[in-house]
Amino acid sequence: MLASNLSIFDVLDFQPDNGLVKLGKRRVIIFDGDILMELRRMIVESMGWPMAQPAVFSYGYQVGRRDAEILKQKYDWKDQESLFLAGVSMQTQRGYCKTIINHYSSEPEKEQLNIRGRWYNSFEVDSHKLLKLTNFGPVCFVLSGYLSGVATVCFNQEVLFQEMSCFNRQHCSFEGKYLEQWGEEGMIFMKGVQNFNLYKKFASLDKEMLALRNKIIVNNGDQSKQEDAKISKFEGPPSRSKIMEQILELSERVAVTNSNVLLTGNTGVGKEVIAKFIHQMSPRANASFMAINCAALPEALLESELFGHVKGAFTGADRDKKGLLLEVGDGTILLDEIGDVPLPIQVKLLRALQDRTVRPIGGNKEAKIEARVIASTNRDLEKLMKEKKFRTDLYYRLNVFPIHIPDLNQRTDDIIPIARYCLSKYSPNSLGFSPNVAQLLENYAWPGNVRELSNAIEHAVILAGNQKILIEHLPSNILLSAKVCILDEAKGERKTLKELEKQYILSILESCNGKKAEAAKILGIANNTLWRKLNEFNAKPNLNNVSN
Repeated sequence: MLASNLSIFDVLDFQPDNGLVKLGKRRVIIFDGDILMELRRMIVESMGWPMAQPAVFSYGYQVGRRDAEILKQKYDWKDQESLFLAGVSMQTQRGYCKTIINHYSSEPEKEQLNIRGRWYNSFEVDSHKLLKLTNFGPVCFVLSGYLSGVATVCFNQEVLFQEMSCFNRQHCSFEGKYLEQWGEEGMIFMKGVQNFNLYKKFASLDKEMLALRNKIIVNNGDQSKQEDAKISKFEGPPSRSKIMEQILELSERVAVTNSNVLLTGNTGVGKEVIAKFIHQMSPRANASFMAINCAALPEALLESELFGHVKGAFTGADRDKKGLLLEVGDGTILLDEIGDVPLPIQVKLLRALQDRTVRPIGGNKEAKIEARVIASTNRDLEKLMKEKKFRTDLYYRLNVFPIHIPDLNQRTDDIIPIARYCLSKYSPNSLGFSPNVAQLLENYAWPGNVRELSNAIEHAVILAGNQKILIEHLPSNILLSAKVCILDEAKGERKTLKELEKQYILSILESCNGKKAEAAKILGIANNTLWRKLNEFNAKPNLNNVSN
């Protein structure tokens, strides 16, 4: 069993008619997250945050420990790391947060363990932001406890995870080690957790907590809704591959600086997504993010968009215009397709980046730039420099911190997470993908990268609606790329690709009421190609209003 294949639905047993939900043999209950936040506030305000920490840690520890025991009994794992990563996946799938492991090293003979990672979208961070419980220090004690419980079962030795830092309450870093590696401080903390008696501590607080609960409900109902709307949630791009997690870690590191970043990679790999991620992880997250496609505008218009102009600077300039480098303020601007910027504008852009000032077209006054600049390109800038089409000095000004994003076919582990994200975006009520669809998606080359994958999922959603995505819902180019026979999932029969292609094309033609031009457009093929295939199939669809 691979941790990446684990789904919480495989270990959950829903019995709605009996009023039961079981995880393994344990009964579980679907909680309302807002009520858990309110309960957390009651605990913190009744006991004080220092005393409440062992309580919330202990809860997470017990849940994590029991989850790991279920996974250990239910599946065969090749090693301890695989079982631990499955527990990490369970923490994410439970809805506590999105957990990413950035570093793992284990030396049992030396009794050394070191695991580092990040928590995104932590429900504990949301609780403390919404309820204003603390303004500093670690808050993710349920998450720490959960991973501690999981790891203790996996490694057959007491393991302690602790939150190390919180980045602008956007995400948190954590570290896990054997308890002995933490020294006396770790020992004291775990002893406090083990000696914690929740029933005894709360016995004398029942009346006070009830009064506090009533007070919160009466006085804080509307305010909580308003505060909830202000909470900014941002998850990193959906990913599972190690190379993408390394890219996200690099992005996080550079995000807290003001350095220029150069994103490279082929069209559609997600350069703008990474740029937005850097912006959201930076201290500028509450400021504006703007992107301009430098290849989409003619030279004169691009210059005006970037630097602005004054009234009367040229024909049609009937008012002053502030350029994007100024308009974005202290936010972030993405200069997409920077390799297509004409040389005259490159000169002006270089001066703006060097002096941190900009002068609008026709103006005689300079204004200070506060924006952070990220550039991206799918072109080989070093080759362009040799051809004298891109300035060397501008290249080195932009290339302070380069990040290369590989093609999707070089990080196939990311295909299914991205596909699921797109599916939730286009069809929140969809029943998901069939196993054969998932296999086809992973085996396809994706020359258009993430953009092509997103389009394919949108195409499938149009045909499937809210039903499960089946093979016949995928675009024809993906079906034709397969090298094996495919299961016709609707009938449980195996069909050749030729048969499946015929079925798919005729179904599209029928959905278009026989309008071949419209069907060809949906299929992504030329009209004459559709005519040729229909002749090959000797197809005589029973359609009304058959037309071109």
